[in-house]
Amino acid sequence: MVEKNEYYDVVFMDMTHDGMGVCKVEGFPVFVANALKGEKGKIKITKVNKSFGFGRLVEITDDSPFRKEPICDHFNECGGCNIMHMNYQMQLDFKKYRTKETLKKLGKINTIVHETVGMVNPYYYRNKAVIPFGEENGKMIAGLYKSRSHDIIDMKKCYIIPKITTDIVKFLKNVFVELNIPAYNEVTGTGVIRHVIVRNSHKYNDISVTLTTLTPKLPKKEIIIKKLTNKFDRVVSIIQNYNPDNTNIILGKKSRILFGEDFILDEINDVKFKISHRSFYQVNPTQTEELYKKAIEYAEVEENHVVIDAFCGIGTIGLSVANKVKEVYGVEVVK
Repeated sequence: MVEKNEYYDVVFMDMTHDGMGVCKVEGFPVFVANALKGEKGKIKITKVNKSFGFGRLVEITDDSPFRKEPICDHFNECGGCNIMHMNYQMQLDFKKYRTKETLKKLGKINTIVHETVGMVNPYYYRNKAVIPFGEENGKMIAGLYKSRSHDIIDMKKCYIIPKITTDIVKFLKNVFVELNIPAYNEVTGTGVIRHVIVRNSHKYNDISVTLTTLTPKLPKKEIIIKKLTNKFDRVVSIIQNYNPDNTNIILGKKSRILFGEDFILDEINDVKFKISHRSFYQVNPTQTEELYKKAIEYAEVEENHVVIDAFCGIGTIGLSVANKVKEVYGVEVVK
């Protein structure tokens, strides 16, 4: 019987969808973070459920040739990137494998899954970042959540969001401290600043910043606007969103424009889009263009075809194919 806090020598024979290594101890499945398929190692059991358990990787005794040292200092605690310990080719192969397995297990579909199309530079690509703010030991912090928790990692650097986004977050944190505007405290339900959301335009370099607050009033908002726009001339839109609810939902129901307009412009496959602070928009603009081109190619559309873009959002897929077909209908419940 597998016991909590016991140590075992194991071989990892598979990986979960979120990149955890899978091994078996006396036939009992155990999931272990930071372990790769094919590796051997020593683990400590941290949790035992009825049909599976979790372990901590103590030592790798035989490592994978595909293992790579993560470049991010936050990798071992952050919940943002969980396969950075694989080299990029293994990441692409892993995504192909997981897609095939998911289709087979959940959809009962056996089909050909082609090679994953990778990026030339798979860093600093996300055009949207949602950064929670909080306090730790009386000090304001801002960053991403630790894995499987609401504990915030005070972000030094992030390799998947643009550098200017990190600079804006750090700058605003210093401004809030200087102006004595407190962060939101989940436990006490007090404070002001809950989140800062930064959106970047891939094609036009415009940036929008949304400040999500617990309170309807944003103290010293004129000073914040002036400092932010003077420091970052690419910021063309600043929105305050008011969210008083004790909830995991980021945005509240009420918003107001503090500076500029409530949108930035971006472009996908020669189609321009106005993106508001509430718009759903693919977060990887480079790969979005490649994805849509592949979808259009596989659909084998013709000039006399009518296309239905279901759950269309702001219509990025439908409008990308519109110049190749007779008509496009976008279906969306949110106006």
